[in-house]
Amino acid sequence: MVYEMNIDLVAFGPVVLADLILVDELPLINTGIQVKNINKYLSDDAVIVATLLSQWKMNTGLICTEIPDDDQGQKILNWLHELNIIGEFRISPNAEKPYEVTISDSFGNRTYFWRRDYDFLKSLDSANIDIIADSKFLYVDWYDDYHISRPIEFAISRDVPVFLNLEYGHQYQSILDKYAKYSTIVQSVTDSQQHNPSAALNVANKILNAGPKIVIVTMAENGCLVAAGNQYVRVHPPTNLKVVDVNGAGATFSAAFLFGFLNDWKLDEIARFAVAAASLKCTEIGVVAFPINEIKELSKFLDVEFW
Repeated sequence: MVYEMNIDLVAFGPVVLADLILVDELPLINTGIQVKNINKYLSDDAVIVATLLSQWKMNTGLICTEIPDDDQGQKILNWLHELNIIGEFRISPNAEKPYEVTISDSFGNRTYFWRRDYDFLKSLDSANIDIIADSKFLYVDWYDDYHISRPIEFAISRDVPVFLNLEYGHQYQSILDKYAKYSTIVQSVTDSQQHNPSAALNVANKILNAGPKIVIVTMAENGCLVAAGNQYVRVHPPTNLKVVDVNGAGATFSAAFLFGFLNDWKLDEIARFAVAAASLKCTEIGVVAFPINEIKELSKFLDVEFW
């Protein structure tokens, strides 16, 4: 398939029709709690990034896993089409059906349960990746493991920069050597639960040493640290917003950062915009693309440090 338009970003990764369960607080083991709300949403991070950027009027593509030929698959396909996501979406009666449930509470906690068979992710390996050649950026997630090697190599061969969502993958030198060194922008967290904001600077420097030009370390309620060469920008989040649901905040940050970067904003403007977008997302249930002007307005009031 030939794409005549310029594509701002292509996201590569699985697509799952997942359930989001909202509760006041996560229950203790062997206890329960009443459910406040249940929402369907498209997961994982790659498809969230794609759908958000598309809603912000950017030309966005998606290379994803096979979609099952059933009611669930039709819902996924309809959703992608409604959001104007560009791509060759493969429908198969033999497609593996993943399962994902995320539980989010009003204290900023989130946990999830998922099942992904080997053949589900393996279907990424047969997807047509030619669309990457027509794009300005490629987005990948480290937890999709070796399946992201092919699109990264293809992007590099076409001089397409790579945005890698590394999360806590920096803990493994093999992952840094395998993926981070070939990426332009890397987004990470200090640890799997983001409980150690004091380690952000060390994490940023460790990843920078692997080769990317820009490293982001998100710190949940502590904002973010962005490092580019010898420049460091720390953005603090707003303190007067009521948290409702944090699920998708990290992917919202990624999408917002890419939005600013693709629009050639200054580094501190990009970082403030990304923190503001992720913060606003936490005030609503599900993945929400807040209006650009509303995000920009909030970003003006965020505290920023430079060093």
